This record gives sequence, structure tokens and C-alpha cells, in this order.
Amino acid sequence: MKRKRRRAKLGLIKPAGVEPETWTMLTAARGGQRGKMVQLLAADPGRVQLEYWYTRPLHFAVREGHLHIVQLLLDGGDDSTWVRYGHEDLMVVARDRGHEAVAQLLADDRRRHNVDRTRPIHTAAGGGDTAAVEVALRADEGQVGVGDGEGWTPLHHAVHGGHRATVALLCQRGASVDAVQRGGSPDWYRARNQRPIDIALRNNDATMVGFLLAHGAEYTLDLAAQDGDVETVRRLCRSRTSRRHRGGQALTIAAKAGQAKLVRALVRGGVEPTQPVPDAPRGAALWHAAAQGHLAIAEMLLEAGADPNAWIESSGAPIHQAKDDAMKALLYRYGAKAKNAADFVLADDIDALRVLIEHDPTAVAGAGCGSVYTFAVAFNKVAALDLLLSSGIPVPPVVTECRTYLWRRPELARRLLAAGMDPNLPNWQWQTPLHNIAEMNPMWVRKGRNNPVQRRERAHRQTLVDLFLEFGADIDVVDEEYRSTPLGWAARQGQDDVVELLLERGADPSGGEAWARPLAWAERRKHGKIARRLKRAGAR
Repeated sequence: MKRKRRRAKLGLIKPAGVEPETWTMLTAARGGQRGKMVQLLAADPGRVQLEYWYTRPLHFAVREGHLHIVQLLLDGGDDSTWVRYGHEDLMVVARDRGHEAVAQLLADDRRRHNVDRTRPIHTAAGGGDTAAVEVALRADEGQVGVGDGEGWTPLHHAVHGGHRATVALLCQRGASVDAVQRGGSPDWYRARNQRPIDIALRNNDATMVGFLLAHGAEYTLDLAAQDGDVETVRRLCRSRTSRRHRGGQALTIAAKAGQAKLVRALVRGGVEPTQPVPDAPRGAALWHAAAQGHLAIAEMLLEAGADPNAWIESSGAPIHQAKDDAMKALLYRYGAKAKNAADFVLADDIDALRVLIEHDPTAVAGAGCGSVYTFAVAFNKVAALDLLLSSGIPVPPVVTECRTYLWRRPELARRLLAAGMDPNLPNWQWQTPLHNIAEMNPMWVRKGRNNPVQRRERAHRQTLVDLFLEFGADIDVVDEEYRSTPLGWAARQGQDDVVELLLERGADPSGGEAWARPLAWAERRKHGKIARRLKRAGAR
């Protein structure tokens, strides 16, 4: 099939489901519209952290080099240590594009938050090498509280490793037992804003929790909830600060454990069920109550204003967790949205899926994460796929959410392409399947290693590249985010097998904007083998 050729398209495609104020913030930040940003934030300072698909206004301001907007957003409370899901931290974003003044601003802000001061003492503390920690502190007592690249102090590391002797030494030498870790992490699901005692609690290390409390750690609302300490919960709820900082976590703990008395005390004490907690911007207590089948607690939370449609990251809404009809009826009574076509694909409920197709085929096409087809392909729901295709349900013209699910199984992706899926299917930043495939599973590609898993991954990538090229994918299309071709993406991620494959298939070795050409990425990321291969291909 003849390949489709497209000119480079720079700009954002407005997603169908994006909130208007979020879109306005994102485009104003990208466009350098400082006056508009000032007005928007004056009306609602909370807009500083609005995001779509893990992308905040701060990212676009940094990416485009708008120094004054970056400063405005940081002054408004945004986080210089924040890392987009699956991408680089903001300093790397700035430096890749030559925005050194922005990178320096970010570096200064990170240091103010005790981030990026990594020392050997962090490794020693994490490994429980108490003697090495002692030597380091004798040389420089100030190291006792320094934060590493994620803002973890030596005490955080020692607590995480369960090294009580090291913890005791650090406390003795003046470590802050309530130091809050501020930095971000490439691991999107890694907890943030943690005190050492939070780490101990997460590790179910009751002895360490007790040790830290004995050394002065604050007994916060969530800890009281964990202990089932109703009287302390009631007392701490009198403090607005206590409720704001720890109320959401406390309510989640109580609801998950089925502690109705604690839930009642928290709600009556002023904790709102919609208070954000990690991975749940509208609260997680109701989700856990539904998952555990705690009907009375779920009703109590709903009466107190819990959002029946509040999602937990990658885990759905309370209705998806409800196991019995009584819980489902309760949630529906309070406004839970009905399950959609993608839910019935996952549940293998072909009859319900057929009813929805007859009722509203357009809604079916866009159901679920990006498209109804993402779950059908990723979870090998062949019967549902057959029904959807035979009913003429199309893949939407733009898919951002969960898009890589569409080609997780090459044999099913082929059926979608044969039925009309665009081989250059864009996301909201004009990234195509070839871009995504070029960087797929980079964690398996390491120098000097060629294990069976690697070989399978490489074969899988080659199959997908050739599949999309067969159906006319543009091998040299440039995306909005990185201003790069698929070859540039492969070079950036160190995917030597994809670099070789794309060059063999005719990719331009110098495609993309000058700063984002494949050779520039390979040299910037220090992928020497790839850089040499590109030069042999004539890259400049």
C-alpha cells in the first residue's frame, strides 16, 4: 500500500473531554499569554495545577521557554519537581530545548525545596551502613537533613530500609523526624510528600512507627485513624490545618477498614469526602467503601457529599468496584453514571454491548479509555471486537488515552487497520503509532544484554513497525511535543533495534527540527552506538 505523506503539524488537538478552563490554561501557557494567565489565576489560584493527560500548564511554559510564566506558576504554588507520567523532569525538558534560564530557575527552586543535594550518605543510610553514616556526619553535620534527587533525606532512606540502628543514629544527630519529601520521581505511582513515618506506615513497620513517635514525630490524623483512636481523631479534627493536610487520608483509611465510628467522627469533624488524596483528586474513601462492600459507610459518605463518580487513577469509579446490587443501587441513587460500552467489553457482556450499539453507536466508539477498542484489543476480547467491527463502530480520529493498547496485539491491530483505523492515528500532540512504537518498552534495552525477553520485545516492535508501514504510516512524520520523527524518538530512548529497522525501511536520518533530529537526541542522551549508526547513514 502506498504510504500517506503528511506535513509536520505543530499545535494541539483539542480533546473532546477536556474541561474548558483546563484547555484555556494549557493553551495560554503554551502561547506565552502572561496577562491571560494572571487573570485566570487571580480568579482561581487552584488552576495552577489543572492538567490533561498528566500535563500541566507548567510543562508547556517550560517547554516553550516562557520564563515569566514559569515564575508566575511557581509563585502560585506549582511544583518544580513534578514529572509527567512516562517523561522527563522539567529541567531536562528545558535544557533539551536550550532554555537555560528556565532550567536555572527550576534548579534554584528545587534546591529551595531540599531537592538535588544527593550525597553518599543517602546510599549509606538506605543500606543500613551505620558506620559510614557516622563518618559522613563527622565530616559534615549538615548532611543529616539533605534531600536527594527526590527530596528523600538520609532518615527517609533508613526508615524505608527498616534500619533501626541507622535511624537511631540520625535522630540522635538531629535529623528532622517530620521532614517532608518534596521531589518528584519518574515512577508516577511512587508516593510523594512523605514524612519518614509515612514510609514506615506504608511498609507496615509498626515498630518503626512507634520508634519515630517516641522521637517526636507528629501524631497526625491519619495515624490516629490507622490506630482506631476515635477520641484523638475528634480532637485533631478541630484543627482546620490537620483536616486539610491529613483528613482525606484518614477518611480513606477508616472507610477501607470498615470503621464506621471513625468515618462518622471524621465526617462530623469537618473532613470532606471529596478531599484530594494521592491518585484520587476527588477523594478515595467512597471507592474503598464500595470495593470492600461497606454499604452503611458508603451511604454515610454519600450523605456527606462524596462524589459517586470520583475515580482513582487507572482504577475506575466506585461503581466499577461495587460487588453486589445493593451497593450499585445506592451509588446509582446518588448519581453514579451508568457503566459504558468499554465496561461491558471487559465484563464479556455481549448482550449489553449490542444494546448500546443499537442505542448510540457514536457514544460506543468513544467509550472507555480513549476508545472502546483499547480494552477490546489489550484484553483480547475477540467476540466484542467482532461485534464492534461488524457493527461499523470506528476507531475515533484522535486517540490520546490508553492509545498504545490498540496495537498491543498485532493480529488484532491488523484487523483495526483493515477496517479503516488511521495508520497515522494522532494523539492530542500529533504523536502517531510509529512514534509510540519507536520508544516502546525501553527498559528492556540495555548495553551488553540480550536475554529472551529482550528478543521477544524487539521482534514485537519490528512486527508493529512493519504492520503500520504496510498500511501507509508516514515514517517521517513530526510530532508536537518533541518535534521529532519516529527515528528521533527511537534515538532519544536508546532503542538501537528500532533505529536500525527504521533506517532500513527508509527513514530520513536527519528528520525533525534541527535541535530534535535523531543524531542530536543520540548525542544528547549519550547513546554512542546509535550516534555512530546515524552518522554512517548520513545524519547531520
